[in-house]
Amino acid sequence: MVVSCHSAILLWPMDAHSFAGSIAHAWIGWASPLGLYGVELFFALSGFLIGRIVFRSATADDRPLLVRLKWFWARRWMRTIPLYLLVLSLNIALTARISHYAWDWRYLVFTQNLLTPHPGFFAAAWSLSVEEWFYLLFPLWILLVSSAFRKGDKRAHLAYATLAFALLFALVRILHIHASPSLNLDSDIRKVVLYRLDAIAYGALAAWFAHFRPLAVDRYRVPIFVVGCLILGLALWLNDHLPTTTPGRTEQGAIILLFLNLSFAALMPLMSSIPLQWLGVLAKPIKFISVISYPMYLCHSSLVLQVFMLPLSFRAWFSPWVLFCLYWICVLLFGFALHLIVEKPVMILRDKLWTDGPRDRSGERQIS
Repeated sequence: MVVSCHSAILLWPMDAHSFAGSIAHAWIGWASPLGLYGVELFFALSGFLIGRIVFRSATADDRPLLVRLKWFWARRWMRTIPLYLLVLSLNIALTARISHYAWDWRYLVFTQNLLTPHPGFFAAAWSLSVEEWFYLLFPLWILLVSSAFRKGDKRAHLAYATLAFALLFALVRILHIHASPSLNLDSDIRKVVLYRLDAIAYGALAAWFAHFRPLAVDRYRVPIFVVGCLILGLALWLNDHLPTTTPGRTEQGAIILLFLNLSFAALMPLMSSIPLQWLGVLAKPIKFISVISYPMYLCHSSLVLQVFMLPLSFRAWFSPWVLFCLYWICVLLFGFALHLIVEKPVMILRDKLWTDGPRDRSGERQIS
C-alpha cells in the first residue's frame, strides 16, 4: 500500500486529458491515501502480534518475565536492526553522492523523530522509530505493572495496563494539539514517536482479547469486524470531506487517525484467523510480498525512488508508465535481494543463537 502511494509520483507528468493520462491520474487519486492507510494498518498488525507475545510471556510461570523479555528484545532487534543499518548506510552513501548530507547520529538510536518532526532524510524511517520505541517501552511497562501487582487477576492487570498505555499517549497528543492548534498534522503529529505509540497499543488491546478471551472473540469476531469496517468507512469519508492539513484543523485529522487505529485493531481478530489457502491463487503472491515486505519498505522510497527521480538522461527514453513498471520491478527485485542476502541469513543466525528460548508447558516456543 505504501509503495503504491509513492509509485504514483512517477505518473504525475502525464497529461490528464489523454486516455493513458486519465488512467494514470485515476491511479494517483486512488493510491495517494494508501501511504497513510498502509502504515496505520501495519501499526495495528504489529501491536496485535507483539501484544500476544508479551502477554504470553507475562502469564507464563516457567521463567521470570524479565528473562523472557530479554529473549523477546534480542530476537526482535535481530529481526529489524541489521537490515535497517544496512539500508541506512546505503542511504547515506547515495545522498552523499548527489547532495550535501550532514550526518545525524539520531538515526542510530531512533530518536530523530522522538519529540520533533522527522528530518527529510530517509523519510520511511519515521514509522520504524515508532515501532522500535513501542518494542522497548510497552514490554517495560508490562514488566513494571506485573512487578507492582503480583496478587490478584493478572489478566485484568494486563488489560488495564495496556489500556492505560494507549490512553496516556493519546492524552499527550490531545494536550499537544490543544496547546498548539496550528500544528501540521502529518509532520508535527503523525510522524512523531511521542504522539503515535497509542496507535500500536490499540492492536495490543485486540491481542489481549484474542489471547485471554478466545472463545468470546471466536463468537463475535465477525460482528467486531463489521463494526471495524463501519468505523473505517467513517474515517475514510471524513478524510475525503474534512480539511485536516490547514491551520486550526489538526484536531479533525487527529480524530480521523484515532478512528483508523481503532478500526484496524478491530479487524485483527478475524483477519488473523483466515487461512492463507482460502485466498486461492493469490496465496503465493501475498506470501511472497509478506516475506519481503520489510526490505521493500526500507528501500522503496529513499533508495529506489530517489534514483528514479534523479534528472538522468535515460528518463527521457521511457514514458511515465514504463518508468512506473520499472520502478515496481526494481523494488521487488531489490527487496528480494535484501531478504535473500541479508535478512534471511540474519534470521537463521538469530534462530541459532536463541533457538531454545522460553517455552510454555506444551513445549511451544513463545518468543518470536
